[in-house]
Amino acid sequence: MNNTPIVVLLTGLSGSGKTTLGNLVHNKLQRLGYNSILLDGDTFREKYAPDLGFSKTDRAKNLEFAGSIAKEYIKSGIDIILMSFIAPYSTDRIKLQKYIYPYRFKEVYLSSTLEVCEDRDVKGLYKKARSGKIQNFTGIGDEYEIPTNPSLIIPTHEWDIERCVDSIFSTILDYD
Repeated sequence: MNNTPIVVLLTGLSGSGKTTLGNLVHNKLQRLGYNSILLDGDTFREKYAPDLGFSKTDRAKNLEFAGSIAKEYIKSGIDIILMSFIAPYSTDRIKLQKYIYPYRFKEVYLSSTLEVCEDRDVKGLYKKARSGKIQNFTGIGDEYEIPTNPSLIIPTHEWDIERCVDSIFSTILDYD
């Protein structure tokens, strides 16, 4: 593995597998002795930014804050930072990448159909969004801008979990 620290952003719709894959990759890295941490969008927001909503401005602030936390982890000696965030806007993802520089950055797009994401929705968020109980929900009331040049695209609605984890893991370790 390249010795330069890396930030890996797992991005995609709610239900695309960000948290599941983030946890599995993080656990694999830990088992193999890699120094890594996972910043998950759901728990991050609860812990660090509970006052932020889901407007475009608030989403930008949340991702920017997560980037600053990631950089602090790097400065404290963590080599691999996994970030699982919806991060729906390309401008915010580009800003994150620029902010992380000079450290390495990988954007991993977890592609899945909206229908599959809704079927996987254990929290009932899509149902609430469709009924009007949640405003600005990505994929329903707000858009998700598909990355135009991600480091890796993983079709989570087509691949099994093992293949998804192995692909992310290889991307982290093989990056120049």
